[in-house]
Amino acid sequence: MLQIPKIEIGASSIIQKRIQEEDTSQNYGSQTLGTLFSTPALTALMIKAATNAVDHLMPEGMITVGTKIEIIHDKPTTLGMTVSVKAEVAEFDGQKILFNIVAYDEAGIIATGKHERMIVNRKMLFQKTQERVDKLISMV
Repeated sequence: MLQIPKIEIGASSIIQKRIQEEDTSQNYGSQTLGTLFSTPALTALMIKAATNAVDHLMPEGMITVGTKIEIIHDKPTTLGMTVSVKAEVAEFDGQKILFNIVAYDEAGIIATGKHERMIVNRKMLFQKTQERVDKLISMV
């Protein structure tokens, strides 16, 4: 039986990162955007903020996995600026956690989003993964 962790609506985490070369669009294949902060790097920060808010609350053997993310990245940020991301629990039904996320730099909000994570049994997740790998190998 799934032991339900105590996750409160409003629980949150804030993380910050100074934008470096590896975070820029040119590192993700978009040379035309040069040293602007990339959406993939922003997405990773949003996920990290969400996991920081709840993963330490998981019972033994349970983890969270991302199942959905929706982002509106509508303001540019560039190399050297600092991005802060706040992920806040908006809904929790005992297994599914929904986060509202806001990202901002020194000049204001650069992005908003929603992220969904599910609580799963770690051992069963890796067992299912291995079954998929075995199936693929048997097809070759």
